[in-house]
Parts: sequence; C-alpha cells; structure tokens
Amino acid sequence: MSSANGGRTVSSDHGHPQPSIAHAEAERNFETTTMNSAQPRSWHTEFVFVSRKWIQQLFGKNPFKSSYLDLFKLVNDAQSKAILWAGILLAIAAGTPLPIIGYIFGQIITSFPPPEDVLRDRLYQLIGVACGYFVVTTGYAIAWGLTGERISRRFRETLVERLLGLEQAYFDVNDPDITNLLTEKIEAIQIGTSEKVGIFIQSISYFVAAFVVGFILNAKLTGILFAAVIPVMTLIVVFGSSRIAKYTKAATQYTEAAGRIAESAIHAVKVVQAFGMAENLSKEHYRLLRLSARYAVRKSVSAALMLGLVYFTAYSANALAFWEGSRLAAESGTNNAGTVYAVVFLIIDASFVVGQFGPFLGCFASAAAAGEGIYEILNQPQSEINVYSESGQEATEDDMKADLVFREVTFVYPARTSAHALDGLNLVLKAGQMNAIVGTSGCGKSTLVSLLLRLYDISSGQLTIGSHNIKDFNVRSLRRYTALVDQDSVLFSGSVLENISYGLGEHTLSEEELLERCTEAAKAANLDFIDFLPHGIHTRVGNGGYTQLSGGQTQRICLARALVKRPSMLLLDEPTAALDANSEGLIMNAVKGVAATGTTVVMVAHRLSTVSDSPNIVLMGAGKVIEQGNHDELMQLGGAYNNLIQAQQLNDSDESSGEVSPATTSQTTIHKESKSENTSASTGSETTIPEAKKTATPAKKAGVWKLLLRCLSLARSDSPLVALGLAASIISGGIILGEAIVFGNLISVLNDLESPNFRDRADFFSLMFFIIALIAFFLLRW
Repeated sequence: MSSANGGRTVSSDHGHPQPSIAHAEAERNFETTTMNSAQPRSWHTEFVFVSRKWIQQLFGKNPFKSSYLDLFKLVNDAQSKAILWAGILLAIAAGTPLPIIGYIFGQIITSFPPPEDVLRDRLYQLIGVACGYFVVTTGYAIAWGLTGERISRRFRETLVERLLGLEQAYFDVNDPDITNLLTEKIEAIQIGTSEKVGIFIQSISYFVAAFVVGFILNAKLTGILFAAVIPVMTLIVVFGSSRIAKYTKAATQYTEAAGRIAESAIHAVKVVQAFGMAENLSKEHYRLLRLSARYAVRKSVSAALMLGLVYFTAYSANALAFWEGSRLAAESGTNNAGTVYAVVFLIIDASFVVGQFGPFLGCFASAAAAGEGIYEILNQPQSEINVYSESGQEATEDDMKADLVFREVTFVYPARTSAHALDGLNLVLKAGQMNAIVGTSGCGKSTLVSLLLRLYDISSGQLTIGSHNIKDFNVRSLRRYTALVDQDSVLFSGSVLENISYGLGEHTLSEEELLERCTEAAKAANLDFIDFLPHGIHTRVGNGGYTQLSGGQTQRICLARALVKRPSMLLLDEPTAALDANSEGLIMNAVKGVAATGTTVVMVAHRLSTVSDSPNIVLMGAGKVIEQGNHDELMQLGGAYNNLIQAQQLNDSDESSGEVSPATTSQTTIHKESKSENTSASTGSETTIPEAKKTATPAKKAGVWKLLLRCLSLARSDSPLVALGLAASIISGGIILGEAIVFGNLISVLNDLESPNFRDRADFFSLMFFIIALIAFFLLRW
C-alpha cells in the first residue's frame, strides 16, 4: 500500500544570496514535503545556528534600537493593514489541514479495506480539506508577498525622501552607503517580511496542531515520540548548525578576500602589468581560494553528517513508533493501525519543523539588522535646515534683491571642528551686480556659497539679506529664488531639455511653455552646440546617454539649468576651474549677461583673469576679507591682490595675446563640434555595416548534451566523487521502493490483530525499518 501524499511549502526566497549566511540555499528554494510516515519530508534546508546575537536582533538589542517588529511600522494605511492581518490569519489556518488529512488517512487505514460508502465519504473529506488548504495557502502567500512589496517600497520612498531632506552636515560627518541601503538592505527587508513570514507562522501552527491532534488520538504514543524525537532532533540541529555556521563564515571571508584581490587587480590591470605584479597577485588569489575551499569542504561534510543524523533519527523514530504501536495494539486487542499511522505521520513530520526555525530566524534577524541601519537615518533628529518644513517667513523676489551682509560670521565644519573656515568675517555683497570671491585654496570661498544657499548654518555672527536674517526665511522659499552652478558638473539621466527643466522644480508650465523657457535658458547659457547633437535639445545625456559632451558643454547645460528658474541670486562655485580658455570664455560671457539683467551674482573663482572686470572683487584669506574693491582699486593698493596677480602671471600683454573674442570662440567651437560630429557619424556608418553582417549569422547555441559533457570534462579530476554521489543517489532512491513494501506490510500486520504471529511479524518489520534507517544514514551521510 502506497503512502499518502500531500504538500506543504516550507521555505522560499526571491532575493539574492547572502554568502555570509549559512542558510543561503534555504532562502532560495521552495521545498515540498510529503505526508508519508515511512518517508520523512525532504530535507534540503541548510541548518543555521540560532545565535544569541540573532535573538537580540529580533527583539531589539536595547529599548532604543529597532527590532524585527519595527519593520511593520510603515504598514500605516488601512489597506496594507488589512492585507497584513489576512496574511497572519490565513497562515495560521494553513497549519491545520495537514493534521486533519493525517487523521483522515488514519481512519482509512484502520478500516482498510474500507466499505465503498465509507471510502467515498473519506475521499470527499480529503478533497474538501485539500481545497481549503489550497485556498488558505494561496491566500497567505499572496497576502505576505504584497506585504513584503509594500513594506520595501515604503522603505525606499521614505529613505530617499529623508536622505534628500537631510542637511549637508550629516553627509560630512557620516558616509552612508546609499547603494547598499537601497538595494541589499531593502531587499533583505523584503525577504524577511514577505512569504517567509507566512511560512514561518504556518510551520508553528502546524507544529502545535500536530501535537494537539496526536495527544487526542493517542497520548501515550505521542508522549513517547515527543520525548524521543524532539530533544534528539534539537541537539542535532543546534550543535551541527553551529559547526556549519563557523565553517561557512570562514569560507566566505576567504572568498571575499580573494574576490577583492581579483577585482582590484582587474580594475588596475595597467598598473599590474606595468609593475609585473600578475604572478604574485595570482598566487595570493589562489592561496585564498584554497583556504576557502578547505573550509567549504568541512562545511559540506558537517552538513552531510548532520543530514544523515536527521534521517537516521526520523527512520529510527518510525521503527520505534510502529514497534510501540504494535505492542499497544496487542495489549489492548483493538485495531489501532490508523491511529499509529496518524500519530507517526504527525509527530515525525512536525519534528522536522524544529530544524527549520533556524533559517527563518536568521532571515528575520538579517531583515531586522537591515531595518536598524535604515531607521538610524530615518530617526535622525530634524535640524533647523528642513527643506520639508513650512515654518518660517516666505521669501519673495523683492526680499532677495537686497545686499548680502556678513557680520562677525564664524563657521566651523562639523567634520573639521578644529579649524575655522570663517573667522569673524565682515563682508557686504552688493545686490544686482557681480560679486567675485577670490583667494587661495582653503580660505573660505566655497563656504560663503554654502552659507548663502543655507546648506549650513553659521556658528556665530549674523548673515542677513537686506533687513532679514537668513534663518528667518523658509528654506524652500529661500532656495526657490536661488540657483547654483557647482564646480562638479552633474547631469541626470534624461534629455538635455529634461536636465534644464529640473531647475524649475515644481511648475505648472505646459509642454510648449516649458520648451520655450528651456530654449531661452539654453540660449542665455550659450548652448549653441545642441543644434549639432543627434536629436538636438531632446538628445539623451547622463548615464546611458550621449557621451561625446566636453566638460565645457556639460557645464553650460548646468548653467542653463540654473538660469531657467530666472533666479534673483546666482551662486557659482568655481564653475570654470577645470575648463579650457574657450569654454571659460563662453561660460563667463553668459554669467556677465545674467549679471547685466540685475541678478545678484556671487562667483567663486580661482583664476583672477576670469573676474578681473567684476565691479566687486573680494580677496579672502584664512576665513577673513583681506582686500575688497574693483580690479583697478586693488591693483593700486599693491597688496595681496597685486601679488596674486603677479603669481598667476596675468598682465595686459598676456590678456591681449591670449584672450580670444567670444564670437571667434563660439564659431571655432561650433566648427570643431560639427566636424567631429560628422566624423563620428561617418565613422559609425562605416563600422556599422560589417557589424550588421556579423550579427546576421547568429552563433550556434550549444546543446544540452554538449554542455553536460563540457561540465563533466571540467570535473574530470573529481570523477570518483561524482561517480560515488551518483551511485549513492540511485541506491537512496531505490530504498524508497523498499520502504513502500515494508510500510505496506506493517499496515497489514497492525490490522491483523487476530494472528498468533502478530508480535513476531511486527518485530520483524520494525527491525527491517531500523535496518533501512541505518542504510539511509550511511548513504545520505555522503
């Protein structure tokens, strides 16, 4: 008689493997179990030691740290809460059908062969329970899948919003790994709050329901199995998984070290080849891989030994259960074959759940740890510089058209508390004209720009715009009338038009008005090269876009992005420091045009020739103003500005011989760009034809057998182990046939209570069961 079969999912994972966690395979596979009391559930889950650190992480290390349950704080809308509770209740319900099915099969076995009407009723019951099991299992899987997706999405949204709203001081002191936060940590949270939670709840529900039903059917037999199986299985899992965790951690460390060496060597392959380092690096890489393989083998042996012990315990428990069941049946003189079957099925199957708690707890602990790292950012205290706050006075365009006054301003960067970036600075920047800030590196020039944009707040002193303290203004409204062009050109993925339009922020312009506004800004920033781009202003730039833009062209797009908002105050932090003379001339031409319209321009410059015609030049040093005035006034002083001019070797003769007129520069740039564009286009057309011919005949794909033979050839040195593994797998599969025969005869023996040879036959088949257990142990150990 064949055993009854059912199914229950015990583990799943849709995420990426975590190599440092021993239960990686358990997180990547769906495992289907059987309801065969003679054949215990398939055990493909790697055991993981439930460490004290994991328990602390699950429940929070202290009251001020986040715990696993804190991950569900972001389930704050009614629909998400309803889905979450539906997942919990359905997962609990999903643990009860299997014990009910075991009981029904036990009733069939007790009266085997049952009358036709009884068999029909039992089949209807089985079908009903199976349908209910399908509904609740599908329901909780969907509910927890949606819950994990919603939680991870909410974490991403909240994290990005919080990061974009943090003040600059946070990023100076801390260096958060944004990529890791938004990918690996969010993914760990999604894995730890999705289907695995439902499976974990279902497993606990099944474990409790199985023992409840078992004690109801036969309390004595259930108690014996509980005392014999659960402690042994727990010891095997706890002690075995600790060894596996130890070896896994060591193997992972050596693998990661080898990977770092390979990665750094490949990235710097020119340096490696130039200095002849390839041989030494290869040896070190090979040494680390061998150490990793050594610990990986120990881990595999430990896992195989533990797997064999688990099966040995399960098979031995089967033998014990049937032997004890036959003894109880003989003493009572009643037919309880079905009861013995149901108890064995329930208790043995439930005992495997004990070993599966480890991987689940490890997964949940990883999610809690990831959540703790994210909550450290989300729980950052709000500073006075809050871009999302509506408090403060709303700045107007008239407010921004006023002088900028620094009175005894002192500022210290949070990451450099021992040095004063500004030290008692007194300065007036005139409204409606160009103000140039010059000086040596580290004198505080860029700090002025950061304070005017209110990326930081001053440590002491006062910074006013007209009659208003800059702190009185709402941060968002202040920046609405302020634009920045930084030294580092940043283009976002998208078209040139989209990059320019980002300067508008939130707007209500139509597509036609937006195009007109951006075209106007492009013209003001001297973006004359866009006509020669493949798609004009709609050409995609940034990551994955057009890559032939020069530094000057990129910087002019950034300038257009600043000009499109028509700012009242334009801040430029060395925008021409890394540009050639032609690009610098075009940028400055555009800036002077903006200053001529009455916009307050504050420009930090390194080359004095760039701002020599500015009406207000401020020379700074050691966080203070050294000299201030126009070029002629400062030259007449014969002081620091004059010395700096001489140091840079900028005089009238250099300017007359080296300066290029804007018109000539523009024409030359356009001519070169159009020529290079035509050249690249013609080159591309010439190289595209042979490529098309090559792709016209796709490479022939290798067949399955060819790939299999290739894999076997790579494993030729390990062919004895491969052959042993295949032989053991075949024999192990054949044992299942023997189990079916022994199991069928056991049921016949248990039903044949009238036979005088009942005990002898029961003992014989129990002995056979034990022998099979020994064989399975030694086979599965390998």
